[in-house]
Amino acid sequence: MRNEVTGNAPPLPPEAAPSAPAGSGAPAGQQTRRVWAAALGGGLGGAVGGALGGAFGGTIQEMDLPEPTAAVHGAIYGLIGLGLLGGGAGALAGLLVRSRAGSRTVFLWLIISAYIAALVAGVETYQNGLPIGLAQFALGLTELVLMCVLLGPVCRLFWKVRWLLLAWLGLCLLGAGYGRLYPPTFPPLAPPPAEPVVQLRCAPLPGVLGYVAEHHWFLEFDPDEGRWHRWELWQDADQPVLPGGASWGHVHKDLAGVESGVNGYPPRVVAEWRGQAARDLRAALAASSDEYPYRGRYLAWPGPNSNTYIAWVLRRSGVPADLGSLRIGMDYLGRFGGVAVSTTGTGLQAETPVLGGKIGPLEGVEVHFLGFTLGIDTWPPAVKTPLGRIGFPE
Repeated sequence: MRNEVTGNAPPLPPEAAPSAPAGSGAPAGQQTRRVWAAALGGGLGGAVGGALGGAFGGTIQEMDLPEPTAAVHGAIYGLIGLGLLGGGAGALAGLLVRSRAGSRTVFLWLIISAYIAALVAGVETYQNGLPIGLAQFALGLTELVLMCVLLGPVCRLFWKVRWLLLAWLGLCLLGAGYGRLYPPTFPPLAPPPAEPVVQLRCAPLPGVLGYVAEHHWFLEFDPDEGRWHRWELWQDADQPVLPGGASWGHVHKDLAGVESGVNGYPPRVVAEWRGQAARDLRAALAASSDEYPYRGRYLAWPGPNSNTYIAWVLRRSGVPADLGSLRIGMDYLGRFGGVAVSTTGTGLQAETPVLGGKIGPLEGVEVHFLGFTLGIDTWPPAVKTPLGRIGFPE
């Protein structure tokens, strides 16, 4: 029967109209497709990320194995366990998504989120056991799904201030050029100083890792002994040290020579302290042999590693320092993260193994993703990227 006025079919009575499940925000068919897409994305992301994370965790845990047995075992555990868990978590996320996002969008959200969360969880599972790994996966997946939901509004905000950001980037590039022409210098150390001196030095890691990560260590000058000592955290525990040195688990004193770098790379001086600041740092270094909480634990990524040790010494001494962005592990605050005062003593940071951030007058604003840093340094002006700091020298 046709409606004679409009030419359209008459509306269905209310009881005959299709209805969506209560509170679903979408028709039943669309909701079902969304759940299946989320489950598929979560399962694929969890399987691939878990396999890679497990293989990486097994490799760095069992470096001395002649065969890649540990890597294969870790990959299998991550592939099966985190793949299944990712599928279940994805289905649950699909049920909870109440926006108008289509199945394809939900699939992409979940496959990326589950992949990254499982990558971290796979490492933790092999290193510290299944309960820790599962908890890491749940935490990381929750964070990343929420981040994906908020990504659209954040991108729109950045688009509105794009010209201001481009002008800031231009200023930072000028500062980087100035830093190349006039690099920071430090007072000469020969003849030996008559007061305590502490230097923070670094060198890039070997291979392509050197573009995104550096190894840091301290040098301290003892005026009473008239000699330098080198303090650092090394991946191997209780290694032989030079005469007069010692080791406490992974913490080493005089593991290598004063002027030695790392893996053939020469050292670079990052910062230097004298007077009371140097004395406070020396006291913290001496205390680290007993008080550093990760003396018996080392994990290259996400931490604790050599850079975690540097951050602990700075906080323990109360000496403020804002360090570069090639510092994977320096923002590590425990297996599940935490909240702490920054190493400058003027800012705050909140961290988890997947996401984190820092804000303060000396460090500016930073976002941490998988240990990599992206942010803006307020003064002197600079942009912090995973490949290094671009701007005026500090």
